[in-house]
Amino acid sequence: MPMQWSPALCRKEKCVKKPISKFTIHGMWASNKTDPQPMVCMKNVTKVRDLYMGMISKPTQTELHTSWPNFQGPDDFFFWQKQWYKHGTCSYSTFNQTQFFDVANDIWKGLQLFDILRAASISPSISRYQQRADFERAIRNHVGVPNLMIELDCPSPSNELLEIRMCRNHAGNAYIDCHHNGTCGLTSFKWKP
Repeated sequence: MPMQWSPALCRKEKCVKKPISKFTIHGMWASNKTDPQPMVCMKNVTKVRDLYMGMISKPTQTELHTSWPNFQGPDDFFFWQKQWYKHGTCSYSTFNQTQFFDVANDIWKGLQLFDILRAASISPSISRYQQRADFERAIRNHVGVPNLMIELDCPSPSNELLEIRMCRNHAGNAYIDCHHNGTCGLTSFKWKP
């Protein structure tokens, strides 16, 4: 599950909302060994393809505005619809729309990455490079899975942390190794405020 750092996102792309100092959900992406990131799996099944807000409880919708905001557009629903269509439809056999958003939101609530890193004395810096091993240790200690492969995404050429991707099993209830460790440097990268 990719968690995005909006200050980096808004330096990379145009944002209409002010970035916040918290990791937020980018999506919940299905994956498997033969197709590491399947997309748009049920484009011909309107009932599955289209997102119906009535399927998501009002309390969850309220929480999603905080956990899964759309920084690049004024409408959070548009972002949720896009992520459901592109990725959620690929997990429909496991999660219907209600479950998809509930599970993603519950994972986010249990994985407050900014707070986890801050508790390990890791914080964004304009000038200091971050040590990948420190990030991995803090997150692994929190989730209780030693040697878990975590994907850190730093688009080039900036080598600035944009996303932390945590992989879960098919049922979404346990952490598993991601397919690769991402695009951040093997030893260090930038994480700017």
